[in-house]
Amino acid sequence: GNAMEAAFEPVTMALFAPLALKAASIALPYIMRGLNCGGIHMFKIGYDIVDIFRLPVGLFQTTLGIPFGLFDNGVNNIGQGLLAPLKLGWDACTLPIALSGVSTGS
Repeated sequence: GNAMEAAFEPVTMALFAPLALKAASIALPYIMRGLNCGGIHMFKIGYDIVDIFRLPVGLFQTTLGIPFGLFDNGVNNIGQGLLAPLKLGWDACTLPIALSGVSTGS
């Protein structure tokens, strides 16, 4: 057979199994760190998606909510809603970096 068939023979696999286990045990902390940072980053992306809905809420508060004293909250929500797509874009672009285990800030 060819070289690929020889690499999967039971004897070859038995010889390289301890090496593969050692490599996996060395890599495990880095993999777990990457999954942890990536998971936290995915929550940030979800929060950014929810923040986009602050724009229509803010518009509602600054118009119909004025008699109820919601104007200031509405202006704040409009600002957060306008920034949310930019945050979402940034967090989406930095997701691969976070999956490598590097924190990308808040």
